[in-house]
Amino acid sequence: MTLIVLSVLVAAAFLAAGAAKIRLIPMMLSTARRLGVPYRQMRLIGVLEVVFAVVTFLGIWIDWLGSLGTLVLTLIAAGAIIAHARVADAPKEVIAPAVLGILSFILFLTHLYQ
Repeated sequence: MTLIVLSVLVAAAFLAAGAAKIRLIPMMLSTARRLGVPYRQMRLIGVLEVVFAVVTFLGIWIDWLGSLGTLVLTLIAAGAIIAHARVADAPKEVIAPAVLGILSFILFLTHLYQ
């Protein structure tokens, strides 16, 4: 049951974040500018988030997909944390990727050791 709830939570969060990046909503435009990330790259990250959120969701039924999806989402979150750290962003800007990264990693371990 924990696997299902955590999978849905992580997938939904990355799906929303990815969609916001693909659409380049104003908040994402501002973040891209602040981090020095080209808009095209921001959109690519959004596409990866959406794709691997779906893969993570499918991992509820196909375990190796869950492992793959959560591993990639963990790496994406780690990249976001590094990008925010490089520009000395305020700690509040790092909270969301840190929480999502931790949840993704916990879910990865759950798939791995189940």
